[in-house]
Amino acid sequence: MPIIKLKEFFKLKFYRMVNRFLKTFLTFSADGEDVILGKLFSNKLDGFYLDIGANSYQFGSNTYYFYLLGWSGICIDPLPNLKKSYSKYRPRDCFLNKAIVNNKTKDFEKKLFLFDDLDNSTTSKNRLNDLKQNFDRTPTKILTIETITTKNLIETYVNKKDIHILNLDIEGGEKEILQDFMNLKVLPWVICVEELGIFSDHVSKQSEIYKLLNKNSYIFFSKTFLSSIYIHKDSIKKFNTPYLNDFNLRI
Repeated sequence: MPIIKLKEFFKLKFYRMVNRFLKTFLTFSADGEDVILGKLFSNKLDGFYLDIGANSYQFGSNTYYFYLLGWSGICIDPLPNLKKSYSKYRPRDCFLNKAIVNNKTKDFEKKLFLFDDLDNSTTSKNRLNDLKQNFDRTPTKILTIETITTKNLIETYVNKKDIHILNLDIEGGEKEILQDFMNLKVLPWVICVEELGIFSDHVSKQSEIYKLLNKNSYIFFSKTFLSSIYIHKDSIKKFNTPYLNDFNLRI
């Protein structure tokens, strides 16, 4: 086992030991998304993820658990001062300090509206208006940042790799980026996308993301407070996990 992976292996063992002692679940996600995803992939050791809007390399991350298992992937986030920590703690990953934009966008740069709570920082003017109108929040700083289109991202960094997990949390504009993936016929096994303000039993009626993914053969699988998780129908037979046995997903 390579030295880097050996260090991550012992780190994962340590976290699991602490969880057993405290009788808690091992999770780095803000809402336990990695617990659900971990059961789907059942300790798969060689997966590939695309984490768009990755934020911290560890805290609140939906992919760090998989990195510790031996996975690697592409992590993208426009927030300043993230690249150094990714280089140090997740050297197998490729980190892009850019904002993703849909394929119709011609701008090579965008305005990033920074908030004191960096989690809400956004390039979306719709999200900016929502934060102002509903929460009376205004940005404390505005930066100009580089962009990358969905097509350029896939052609340059993903190519023909299977994307086992697409994690998408960009504070507005998620549907447009997912539309790009569908148009390009790039279909991740599992999509974990931020969807706020929708109860799980209302997703099929209220979510535009649900309607888009459902048309492209995705099944709505799970909902946390922050995220929705969708599985592509053709990927179901590829999972080597006992946790799907109780679900009627053999389509």
